[in-house]
Amino acid sequence: MSTLLVIDDEPVVRRVACQTLREAGYTCLEADSALAALEQLQSDRLRLDGLVVDIRLPDMSGLNLVRLARVHRPGTPVLFISGYAPPEATEPELQRLLQAFLAKPFTSDQLLAAVREYLPTPQSAKP
Repeated sequence: MSTLLVIDDEPVVRRVACQTLREAGYTCLEADSALAALEQLQSDRLRLDGLVVDIRLPDMSGLNLVRLARVHRPGTPVLFISGYAPPEATEPELQRLLQAFLAKPFTSDQLLAAVREYLPTPQSAKP
């Protein structure tokens, strides 16, 4: 079963996203800020298969969070979400990362489709 960390400062978005992912067979962890996410990411005991990250967080941009996360979790797949258009990126690595983007508001079906496209699908996922 895949474990995903959803990082969004909007409680409703986090709750609905995690509920949707859990119903599809994922284990879903939550963080309401970049700092809370980094604490979880630094745990060696935490098995993590992907991140769902809001690009605009109050304490740090989602892009900077992913840069820091890659120190502890290199190669972890990321799906960015935002109510804003994705920022322009000149760095090839950021351009590649930002291809995995889902605009808010999104439906449960849109979230699952994006997660299945960009992040690992759990073995027990419902069809």
